[in-house]
This record gives sequence, structure tokens and C-alpha cells, in this order.
Amino acid sequence: MTNLSEQKIIVCCDSRESLDDAVAHGARIAGIFGKELCLFRPVVSGEKKEKRDAQEKLEKAIRNLRDRGSDLPVSSLTLSGNLIDSIERLAEDYDGIMVILNTENLKEKLITLRQSSIPFLFVNGRMDKYLRYDRIMLPADDSKATKNMALWASYFGRFNRADTSVFAAEEKSAAHGDRISTNLKSIQELHANLKLKIDVRHTGKSSSRLYSEAVNESLNGKFNLLIMSNRPVNGIDDLLSFPEAKMIGQAQNLPVLVVNGNRDMYILCD
Repeated sequence: MTNLSEQKIIVCCDSRESLDDAVAHGARIAGIFGKELCLFRPVVSGEKKEKRDAQEKLEKAIRNLRDRGSDLPVSSLTLSGNLIDSIERLAEDYDGIMVILNTENLKEKLITLRQSSIPFLFVNGRMDKYLRYDRIMLPADDSKATKNMALWASYFGRFNRADTSVFAAEEKSAAHGDRISTNLKSIQELHANLKLKIDVRHTGKSSSRLYSEAVNESLNGKFNLLIMSNRPVNGIDDLLSFPEAKMIGQAQNLPVLVVNGNRDMYILCD
């Protein structure tokens, strides 16, 4: 994944009802980062008829893009199996750097995210204000994933002149507080090196309450992208529980970019 032209923004076209919405966001993201747009549909049964029908739907979606005047490089892709069967191939074999999905069958998609080395952007509708991607909410707690989240915020800053607000947690524990301070310093240095402005807000909220507060602030403050990480899996209860689903539902029509904090992340190439 060393050549800009190789990297792709993948749109998971698994629902006819919200296909146009996901493609609209995918086209916007691909345009921002200068990447190829790839419309992908999993073929669960693997049967030829299902694959043929899937290819026809993807080709129709590409024609619709062209009819609206888009000149983006666009490709289509079908793979046998469900999304979780395909996720590493999308990253490794097809150079995907982000997957854009609707919020239907959310828990199944969050299970797949736990295996993914590229982030998932969850979208719900295509309101104009949520297609701008120029006001970013970045929660910052003591987790290692915060730095990868900040890296994606910096991409939007560099390629879309987006403003980023860092929503910082506070903890009574000195160890947790030190890790938050280290993360904030790293975020500030990254943005300073790239000559990007950020606004750091100290919330007084613990890490466990930070994301819910960030969602509320995003909706009230007219942000158009929330970046978050999936929560660490600690035991069987966490395997069955998806706090990210609650946050995505709470976000309503606000796009939510979720980074897998448990995997090494692919880097966007200039």
C-alpha cells in the first residue's frame, strides 16, 4: 500500500434501501482524499445468480454516480461470503483504507470491525450538513487508540481543511491522568507539525462517560464527524456487548468513524 492510486475507499453496498446514502458519503470521502471509490457487495450464498444480481446493482450505482456528474475513479467488487469473511482481503488484497457502511445490522458489522485493520465509517442518511466533513469531534482518553484516532482527524485537517475539537477526559487516578496528558501532547505535536489548528476542551468527564458526552456535544455544536475507537474486549460479557452501538445510535444522522484500537492501522498515503 505505497502508491496513492492503489488505495481505495470501500463502500459496503449491502442494503438497497440505503445504497445511495452510503455511496454519497463514499464519493465525498474519496474526493477529499483523492482515492478510488470501490463499491463492494458481499455475496453470502456464493451462488452465481446472487453474484450476477449484486454486480448489476453495483453497475447501476456507478451509472447513477456518472449521471450526477461524478468523475471519480470508481470500481466494483463482489466477494463470496459475508463481510467478516472479506474484511482482511479488502485491506490486504484490494488496498482498502476505510469501509463506509450504513447502520443496519450494526452488531454484525461491529463484530467484523474487531477483526479489521482499517476504520469503519457508519453513516445514516445523506443530509448536506453531514457531507461536509469539516468539523471533527475527537474524544481523547487514556487509550492507545487515541493516537490513531488523532491521525485520522489530521487527515481531514490536511485534505479538507477541517477544524478539530479535542474533547479530553479527566481521571482522578494519576496513572490514567498521565496517559491522557501524554495523548494530548502527542495530538498537539502532530497538529502543530502539520500546521493544523485544534481546540482542546477539558471536559471534567471520566473516560467511561466521555463518548456519550462527545456525541451530545457533536449534535449540539453542529459537528459533522465523530471519531471514536471500539472498546477493549475484556471477557465474555464484552464479546456480547457493544457500547459502540449505543454511541452510533445516539449519534442519529451524524457520521461516526470507528477505529479498531486492538489492531495496527494502515496509513493513508499522500
